[in-house]
Amino acid sequence: MTTPNLQDGTYLYQDGKFLPITMTDGYWVAEKVIHRSELVSGMVVGVWTDSETGTTWFDKTRLVRNLTRATALATLWQQLAIWDNAKGQEIRIGR
Repeated sequence: MTTPNLQDGTYLYQDGKFLPITMTDGYWVAEKVIHRSELVSGMVVGVWTDSETGTTWFDKTRLVRNLTRATALATLWQQLAIWDNAKGQEIRIGR
């Protein structure tokens, strides 16, 4: 499967296409890093370039409305950051 070079953002993967998702509230939390070969139709994926290292991540992603819950899940899943949709910026997770 070939996939386009994707810009940072969140996408619905549907029938081989990446459809951008735009949210103005809540937080995107990555559940786990995935490889493009693991994509299934209906999956929400996030593309994120780490501001500190320049590494680009491709993740299975979940929308969480509450900051406390989003931070707790990110910590549990050993993530580096979450994305704040209202502010349009990453929130680093302390380790």
